[in-house]
Order: sequence, then structure tokens, then C-alpha cells
Amino acid sequence: MLALPQVIAHPAHALPLSGIVGSYTPLLTVPGVVGVKSGYTSQAGGSDVLAWRATVGDQSVTVLAAVLAQQGPGVLDAAGHLALSIAQAASTYLTAMPVVAAGQVVGH
Repeated sequence: MLALPQVIAHPAHALPLSGIVGSYTPLLTVPGVVGVKSGYTSQAGGSDVLAWRATVGDQSVTVLAAVLAQQGPGVLDAAGHLALSIAQAASTYLTAMPVVAAGQVVGH
């Protein structure tokens, strides 16, 4: 059985009763995108939650972005691209800094 990170990293999966089922998420194969969930209803519009892997200093971090209520043609594509833009922009504002010194006692 695949772990969740392995499942979300693939654009399609073989299901026992359905056969090969592709993702409706347009950005799953974009470098840096490590997870997504898209959805659509006529009332709520298109939405996308995207996880973007960024490097801050020498640390790998995951930035999450959510876009809701997109309307018009190609709503899942639009929501996905907007979520990616938000995650990429947000990652430029992150900085790495020590919170405590190595070996420092934080609590007893």
C-alpha cells in the first residue's frame, strides 16, 4: 500500500473497480508541488489547496496555499495556478533564524 505522500505525488492511479483514474489537479507534475487537493461545485466554484516545497536557508519547508470560489471557464486550472503563485510568493518572505541556541534548556 502506498503512503499518502506517494499517492499525491502521482498524476494517475489504478483503482480496483475503476481502472486508471487521473487527477483533476493541473499542477501535480510541476517541480516543487508536493501535494494538492482540488474541488468544484456549481455553488462553491473551483478551489485548490496546494503544498509547495521551498528551501529557506538550508531547510526544506512546505508552504500551503488555498484558493476558493473561482468562477468562469477552467476554474480548477485557474485555482491551481493562483494557489501556486501564492505559495511561491509567500515562500520569498520566509527566513531561517534560530529560536534557541543549541543546547539551551527550554523547559523543565
